[in-house]
Order: sequence, then C-alpha cells, then structure tokens
Amino acid sequence: MVDEELVEQVQQGNIHLFNQIVEKYKNRMFKLAYSFTYNYTDCEDLCQEIFILAFKKINSFNFKCKFSTWMYRIATNRCIDWQRKNARINNKIISIDTNDDWTGRSFSICQTPEDDYINYEQNKALHDALATLDIKYRLPIIMYHFQGMKYREIGEVLEIKERTVETRIYRGKQKIRQILLENNLRGECYEMQSGKS
Repeated sequence: MVDEELVEQVQQGNIHLFNQIVEKYKNRMFKLAYSFTYNYTDCEDLCQEIFILAFKKINSFNFKCKFSTWMYRIATNRCIDWQRKNARINNKIISIDTNDDWTGRSFSICQTPEDDYINYEQNKALHDALATLDIKYRLPIIMYHFQGMKYREIGEVLEIKERTVETRIYRGKQKIRQILLENNLRGECYEMQSGKS
C-alpha cells in the first residue's frame, strides 16, 4: 500500500495502519533526528515525538504534496525546535555510520591500523566541522548527503527554491573546507562528492 492510501485509511479511522507508516519512515527519521541530537537516547525520544506529532496532525494532510515531503517537514521543524531548546548540541559531534560515503571517499576500508586511525581522525574532523555550521547550511547537506534527497525534495521540505538549496549546499561545503584549512587540515582530503539533482 502506497503512502497516500495508508494515510487515507488512517484518516478514515483505521489508526492501526499508522504503524506501517512508522515502520517505513523510522530509519529515515532516526537518521535525521540523530544529526541533531548526537545522542541515542535523545534521538529515540525525538523520533517518538515526531511520530506522535505526525499522528496528531495526520488529518491535516491534504494530499497536495507527497506524504514524504509532509513527513520530513514535520520532522525537520520538530528537530529545529529541539535544537533551540538544547544549547549543548553545539559541543557535540556528528557520529553517523562512516559507510555513508558523502565525502567522496570511503573511511570504512583500511589496509593498516595506521590507515584506520588516520581515516577515523579525518572523518571526525569532517563531522566536527559540519556540526558547527549554521542550520540553514547543515540541514540541506544532511538531507542531500545522508538522506539521499534531491534538491527538489529538499526545497519542498524546507519551503525554499531548488536553486537556494543548491547554493546553501555549495556554501556549506565551502565553509567546511575553510574550517578544515583553519585547523591545518588538507581540505582536498575531504572533498565532498557532488551529485545531480
């Protein structure tokens, strides 16, 4: 059953079908929430809040956009609210599965323990830099590189133009490179893989 059919059924009173929506989106919502909380327990709580909020608002979904867009919009707004209330976030780092090769290179395959350590340090520095970005740059980068979303989809969720999404991702990458260079790290080691929207 496609999203819209599930939503229609839930709106008609078959609320048990909302569990299928949760199952479909839980991993994506967890990944998004974790990029804000950087803490497993906080992330679980935030995900639960996202789905509770989505359930409460499900009747307001009017089928004028894709359900996934609506769902991401709710999740993003809730995550931003969470971040505003938790200032300690600025002191933490992103720790997402390093198999997500958003940098254009893989940090998961190493030939020696020394290579492993160097790659770990490079990956940590990259994620530290990402964590310092303003939310307007960080969020599109997370959606594009970690969620695999297209510029158009990100624009719909954030309610900004597709060109603005592209610009923010580009400027965010530039800021990350600058941070790495200021920390005496080789920016070219962290070149992010570009993709087509």
